[in-house]
Amino acid sequence: MFCVCICVVHQCCTCDTPAAHISQCRWTRFVLQVNGENLLTLEYERESHSETIYNRDLSGLLTVRYNSAGQPTHFVPYGNIQVRTVCPFSSNK
Repeated sequence: MFCVCICVVHQCCTCDTPAAHISQCRWTRFVLQVNGENLLTLEYERESHSETIYNRDLSGLLTVRYNSAGQPTHFVPYGNIQVRTVCPFSSNK
């Protein structure tokens, strides 16, 4: 029998209390694991309002920068990855 275990692991910087976490934490990381192996890591940095996606070797794939409203403003690919035109979702459906 073949069994696949998919898991999302949440990590953040070391904080002493939950209140300190909200005000002092600089980054938050989510790791997608399949059968215990890291496949993708997403790391959000509060100070720069950016999120970076890493592959299993922790090599950067893509960084997304956000404005103060939380909307993506810049897409910065790494290596040979090319970003195509990205259209925001329209509320006029």
